[in-house]
Amino acid sequence: RVSAISLICFASSMSQQKLLYSVVARGTTVLAEHSVVAGNAHLLAVRILEKLSPDEDIRVSYTQERHMFHVLLQEGITYLVVAE
Repeated sequence: RVSAISLICFASSMSQQKLLYSVVARGTTVLAEHSVVAGNAHLLAVRILEKLSPDEDIRVSYTQERHMFHVLLQEGITYLVVAE
């Protein structure tokens, strides 16, 4: 079983990436979020949340320019981390 902590460790270990934004959500409802930079990470995260199916567990990464979006959806809760 993969936890949110292991996702964050996975994301931060990838080439020593900086973690810029993180969000925990149920469906498209954001339960908690944190950002260390200004920008549109929140808007991109919402787009990703809208496209996820809450019925299936997934672990996937997306690339947008110089940013990586690491997503873990488990038991209806989505953990998303944006790394540089």
